[in-house]
Amino acid sequence: MTDSTGHQPPLDLPHIRAVFQAAPGPCLVVLPDSPDFHIVEVNAAYLAAVKSRREDLIGRSVFEVFFPDPDQLDGAAVETGRSLRASLDQVIAGRAPDVMPVQRYDLPGPDGTAEERHWNASNTPVFDAEDRLTHIIHYVQDVTTIVQLTRGRRTAEHGESTAREEARLSAMQAETQAHAEARLSMVYGIVKQHGEHIWARSTPGEGTTMELCWPLTNDDLPMYSEVRAAAGPAHRPGGGRVVLVADDEPLVRMLAVRALNEDGYTAVAAEDGAAALEAMESGRVKPDLVVTDVIMPRLNGRQLHDAIVERWLGIPVLFISGHTGADSILQRLVPPGAPFLQKPFTPEALTRAVGELFLSGVGAAPAD
Repeated sequence: MTDSTGHQPPLDLPHIRAVFQAAPGPCLVVLPDSPDFHIVEVNAAYLAAVKSRREDLIGRSVFEVFFPDPDQLDGAAVETGRSLRASLDQVIAGRAPDVMPVQRYDLPGPDGTAEERHWNASNTPVFDAEDRLTHIIHYVQDVTTIVQLTRGRRTAEHGESTAREEARLSAMQAETQAHAEARLSMVYGIVKQHGEHIWARSTPGEGTTMELCWPLTNDDLPMYSEVRAAAGPAHRPGGGRVVLVADDEPLVRMLAVRALNEDGYTAVAAEDGAAALEAMESGRVKPDLVVTDVIMPRLNGRQLHDAIVERWLGIPVLFISGHTGADSILQRLVPPGAPFLQKPFTPEALTRAVGELFLSGVGAAPAD
């Protein structure tokens, strides 16, 4: 049955209307007359939710009421209108309910300005006894509070994540700076040890240039390896004992390994503390003594020392560093009384320190 306008009448059975009006969820009923979708019924909960009156809705197209002029609507409302039309058409085509994604459709506030509103919406088909689609029930739920709380939580989590990342970067920058300071102190120490001069010149945006002044000589000086070879095996006290050298500076690592090998030890290089510990844990290296730089990435010398104390108590550890004994970093990372060799050092100084440590029989000291 249709009314004078050709539209299906509103729900006309009194008990059906009473049940519909008492439903706690906001609902309205539209005809499946695409593209207009005229409103034929609306319950009190829906009127309260959208702040409207029954007479302003009944008999009008849902799009005429809520999306009258796309040019006057914001982007979110226009997108909601498109989603609603697509959902209603899907119900007609599929003859099955359709649930819409959360939509944003703002409503006027008490002062007339728009208030942010987010909605869950679904559209459900209604069929008569002859299985003909007669109506579509449009159900909405205001989920603004949930959306805002979720957004706030994500903002807070993002803030916490950002703070953790900034703290991590700050720690990395501090360690990098300390590392650079150590390297510069090594260079400065080597230069001054030989009574020579060094200058630094920095240009913003270009970098820093280091200038070193060394004396000119025509003397044909022998290499350390030549001196050790000439001395013969009687002066090579290493006896094949294994020394693991952990230093992230390739040049220092190479010179230390060479000096120890030429003194009769079996020296093995590790690029940092983590690599040294992995080599020991895997059994690839079973050192009789460990020489470790103090400041290294991933695992510093103190951390390597503590791991050795915990797992291989008795293996001596010799610390080496370009920092001086009065340096706060050195005092924090080197256990009190632990064997220590100041960089820069000569090959003879390194082999002498290693030999004395073997003779003393002192293992790695337990951490405080």
